[in-house]
Amino acid sequence: MRTVRVRFANGAPEPLERLDLHEGQEVVLSADGGPPMDRAGRGMRAVVDAWKGIRDPEKLKLVIYAAQHCSRAGFGGLESASTA
Repeated sequence: MRTVRVRFANGAPEPLERLDLHEGQEVVLSADGGPPMDRAGRGMRAVVDAWKGIRDPEKLKLVIYAAQHCSRAGFGGLESASTA
């Protein structure tokens, strides 16, 4: 098995190096990566990270309420909410 870097362009993967393949030969393509995370995705990641490790449902509720309050008040900090 060989790893080859490709660039996705014009709807198809384009190898960035020479491949010794025969016409019609099939290959398996595994993708690593994907589209960059948008603002909503980064926000969701922050929420997930803030809740990580909280096993107590009551504490989780406090963190959720604190995050909602911070969001409504214009504060940015889920990080501080996770220590509530």
